[in-house]
Amino acid sequence: MLRKIYVFIFMVGMFTCVLGQDAITTATAFKKIEQKDLNYLLSKEWELKVTLDSVASAPSTAKDSVGIYRDLLSSKILLAKEEYSQYINLVEGFVSEYENQEWLLREYSKGLALSYYNVNLFDEANKWTEVYRELNENVVNSEGKIHLDYIQPGLYYYRSGNYEKALVAFKKNFAEIEHDDRVYDHYKGNILNNIAITYTNLRKLDSAEFYLEKSREYWSKESPDVKEDRAYLMGLLDGNLATIENLRGNYQRAKELILHDVVGSKEKDYWNHLHSRCQLIELQVKLGEVKEARQTLDALTQELDSIEEPEILYSFFLEAKFEVLKAEGDFKEALEVHEAYYDLKFSDKKKKDKAEREQIAVLFDIVSKENLLKEQEIQILEQEEVKARNKRLVGWVVSFMFIGVLLIVTLVLITQLKNRKIASAKERQESIKKQIEIKDVMMREMHHRIKNNLQTVSGLFRMQMRNTNNAETIENLKNGVARVNTITEIHNLVFEDGYEEGVNAKSYLNKVISRIQEIYSEEIQFNCEIEDILLENDKTVPVGLILNELITNSVKYAFKGGISPVIDVRFYKKSGKIVLYYADNGVGYTETRSADGGLGLTLIEIMAKQLKADINYLVAARNKVEFIFE
Repeated sequence: MLRKIYVFIFMVGMFTCVLGQDAITTATAFKKIEQKDLNYLLSKEWELKVTLDSVASAPSTAKDSVGIYRDLLSSKILLAKEEYSQYINLVEGFVSEYENQEWLLREYSKGLALSYYNVNLFDEANKWTEVYRELNENVVNSEGKIHLDYIQPGLYYYRSGNYEKALVAFKKNFAEIEHDDRVYDHYKGNILNNIAITYTNLRKLDSAEFYLEKSREYWSKESPDVKEDRAYLMGLLDGNLATIENLRGNYQRAKELILHDVVGSKEKDYWNHLHSRCQLIELQVKLGEVKEARQTLDALTQELDSIEEPEILYSFFLEAKFEVLKAEGDFKEALEVHEAYYDLKFSDKKKKDKAEREQIAVLFDIVSKENLLKEQEIQILEQEEVKARNKRLVGWVVSFMFIGVLLIVTLVLITQLKNRKIASAKERQESIKKQIEIKDVMMREMHHRIKNNLQTVSGLFRMQMRNTNNAETIENLKNGVARVNTITEIHNLVFEDGYEEGVNAKSYLNKVISRIQEIYSEEIQFNCEIEDILLENDKTVPVGLILNELITNSVKYAFKGGISPVIDVRFYKKSGKIVLYYADNGVGYTETRSADGGLGLTLIEIMAKQLKADINYLVAARNKVEFIFE
């Protein structure tokens, strides 16, 4: 008998433990889905879904609660994947279903506002933003705080690449809540961090660092909303500061900072953690730590093989892998990785953008049809009202009203016709604008690839130089490198520095001279007087190649017998024409062709003809010359 009692007590204890474990699992799962950030949910999607299925199968579980959190998880996963159109289609149905769940409406209204911003439907976005703010305005916690979360209109402009507008929107957003003590320090610091990131993209690094430190002030406070995430937030700021130091060329400092982000974001923001490790690899390569970079890359590769990473993260991984392979000298595989990176970045992005545009077009069509139906209902009501009035009128009053109706109908038709013309004109403008944007992207991609190919050719020339002992071959390869570098500078200035209508001659020619100095070891004194002249794009290559060939010929033939080399370069305007003046203090020459077979002088003559330039040799030794062209 006593034994049976012990067995019964044991079974009751086991059943109680199971129920307690289920309760803990349920509360933990629900809390994570409700409170964790999007990146965390994306990384734990499968695990959370399995947990919900397990909770749903327990006999003591409220099925309605599991359904609510399953819907919430599905919607947040769509936000994390930036599938905004799908989120809208899914959640619009939930709003009416869960209208009595105020905390759920806060979640969904926030997500709808963010999604509508990102599909460029600003009226809907502003409507849901107001709904979200109204729902949160009176929800004050024990600390007297309201939770506005991260609805920031500036994020739309930032993601579309319009950093100037994003900066204005972020600053306006911060000004609205800066002195509102009810708003969390976490939220204030987040806006300041976004301002800093935007300044970084605009390459205004001092301003970016200033706002990072302002963000650090808010995230260093002892308020509970930032205290819990202190390590993650400080690591995030150090990661952003590492980007700034990287742009400044302070690679060692950048590496130290990015390591803080790698450690701080591992548990809180796994995707940021993996991205930071990609940045660490690139910094290790820049610091010459190729072996360490390879070890980091191998560990990251093994980790990525076990998860389903988003495309944007995989593109960062390919960039890092390309840098390691290039540093290791495996140029063939590096080129394959480089091609895979660009295929992923542009081809898949275009497909995704096309799908997004089609979904947006469907939404616009729905809204347009709804507006048309409303207009038709209004017109029907107006016509019925006119008919009712006409019945009460007699004689001439009826005639007068009939004329009035005709005038109204005429005005309506004229207004509709004008509106259609305006709408048609706007559609044509938008179509032209999109075509221009697509052509601009294609042109930039084409010229970027050309620049990369030129750099590859230059690298191959340099590799060949290291593998040969023939002096003549080395000299010819040096000439080839100088010419390729001159053309490369055009692509740097025109398509990266923004000189699309012309090139600043001073910046361009100084870079050409610097590149030539890097190739030849001779110590030459350059006296340069180059004016800030906007040189047309079709004249940049001829001018650069002429200067390249003149300097190359001087280095090879002019300075003999212990002469201290001096080269004078002037570029200025005179009497409406442009003058390129070149002189050296060498021995000069009288031959019509140089010892390399005349390629250098022939190239000068060809480029001068292309410029339609007059060539004037100012002395008999032919070591002072000027080129005059329009």
